[in-house]
Amino acid sequence: MKQIIIITALLILATSFGLSAQSNVTIQSKDTIQSKYIYCRMMCGAEMARTGVDVWIDYGRKEIRNEDKVHFVSIIEAVNHMADEGWDLLTIYPVSTLTYCLMRKPRNYDKAPL
Repeated sequence: MKQIIIITALLILATSFGLSAQSNVTIQSKDTIQSKYIYCRMMCGAEMARTGVDVWIDYGRKEIRNEDKVHFVSIIEAVNHMADEGWDLLTIYPVSTLTYCLMRKPRNYDKAPL
């Protein structure tokens, strides 16, 4: 009999705890949640000794336009340029003749004056 009373009391406590924990949860819409980082992808063409490298920067738009192309002497120069703008390099991966660089920076990044 004591076991039944103890089990019943534990079930009541567990149930009431579960309900009170659920009542403290507030649901936010998808539009109000923001990541603390923004991301971009650099697509770097084949690096040539004399001509340098063409780089396209993808900030997440639906299409990459030709105006997004920037010319650098090397991929490292492009990475250094993005680092100066506050971007952190996450990974580099090659696909065929292109080299992709995934980068991120804090959403509230404000470049300090030199």
